[in-house]
Amino acid sequence: MKRYLLVTITLLILVACAAKKKAAAEKSLPTEGQLMAVQKKFPDATMANLQKGHELFYGKCTRCHGPKNISKRSEKEWPKILDKMAPRAKLSPEDKDAVYKYVMSVKLGGKSK
Repeated sequence: MKRYLLVTITLLILVACAAKKKAAAEKSLPTEGQLMAVQKKFPDATMANLQKGHELFYGKCTRCHGPKNISKRSEKEWPKILDKMAPRAKLSPEDKDAVYKYVMSVKLGGKSK
C-alpha cells in the first residue's frame, strides 16, 4: 500500500512539473518584435530559427533544471553559458546557434506575452 501511494505521489509531482514547464514555454514563444530586435544584431536570424531555439531551450536545455531567467544574465554571459551547457545537452553547433539567437531575441526584444 505504501508503495502504491509513493508511486502515485511521484507521478502527480512529475505531471505538475511538466505542466508548469509547458506553461512557461508557451508564454515565451518568439514574437515578431523579438525577431526584428535580434535581426539588428544577427541579420540572418529567422522566425524559424527563433522557434527552434525556443523549442531547444525549453526542451533539451531544461531537461536537467528548470528554465533559467534569460534576463538575469548579461549578453556577455550567454556565450560562456552555452559553451559550457551545449555539450551536456548534446546540442549541435546549429542547435547552439539557434538557442543563442532565441536567448538574444528575448534579451533584445523583451519577453513575449
